[in-house]
Amino acid sequence: GKPYLYGSTDPKKGFDCSGFAYHVLGSFGVVVPRTSADYASYGKAVAREKWQKGDVILFLGSKDRDRIGHIGIITSEQGEPLRFIHSSSS
Repeated sequence: GKPYLYGSTDPKKGFDCSGFAYHVLGSFGVVVPRTSADYASYGKAVAREKWQKGDVILFLGSKDRDRIGHIGIITSEQGEPLRFIHSSSS
C-alpha cells in the first residue's frame, strides 16, 4: 500500500526494488547489498532448476542491458511456476 520510492528502505514511506529486498531479507538476518547494481558482483549464480524460495532474482535494465536494473525475491517452490515479490515503479 505504499508508493515506489527511489532509494528508500523505509517501510513507512515506500521502497525501491533493492530497498525492498534489503528490508525483507534483512528482517531475516540476511545481509545483502543495498543497490541492485551491487548484486552483479555479489553471491553466486544459480541455475533455474536450482532456484529456491527466498533466492533473489535479477533482471537486466530495460535501457542499459549491461547492468542489473531490477530485483525481486522468489516466493514459489521448486517445480511451481516462477513467482516473486518486488517493488515495482509502474
